[in-house]
Amino acid sequence: MSYHEFVMENLEQILFLSVLMGGLAGFTAKRKGKDPFFWFFVGALFGMLGVFFILFAPTRKKKLAYVGGEVTKEQAPLPLLSPPSYTSFETREWFYLTESEEQKGPYSFDALRQAWHTAAIGANTLVWNETLENWKEVHTIQGLEDALLGFPEE
Repeated sequence: MSYHEFVMENLEQILFLSVLMGGLAGFTAKRKGKDPFFWFFVGALFGMLGVFFILFAPTRKKKLAYVGGEVTKEQAPLPLLSPPSYTSFETREWFYLTESEEQKGPYSFDALRQAWHTAAIGANTLVWNETLENWKEVHTIQGLEDALLGFPEE
């Protein structure tokens, strides 16, 4: 049996496994804060190898460059308005929605920070406290990501 005949006889199984590996890679990528569409295609094209790449890829977190232990102003993003004080984040009780839209909370800010560092929440997670009118994604609340990462105020 030639390679061509083998592929033609097993085309359904090959396509099924490609879609399965792509779906697994895309699902894992979404949970890690990465582009699920890109990783779907990586998983579909490379199979288990693509899935292993995303499984062992680090979770995306906003990082600032350090020079001599300090954040450099050239590489740090400049806020359009002055961000709220980190202490204003720390005095609130926080709630968040899981991917299955289950409400979690209330949490102290320290507990929310712990959830961030364990990747239970990410930049696209919806959060709420009593000062917000509606649920908002973490990355849309000015200064919150930096506060969750633990960067001190200047």
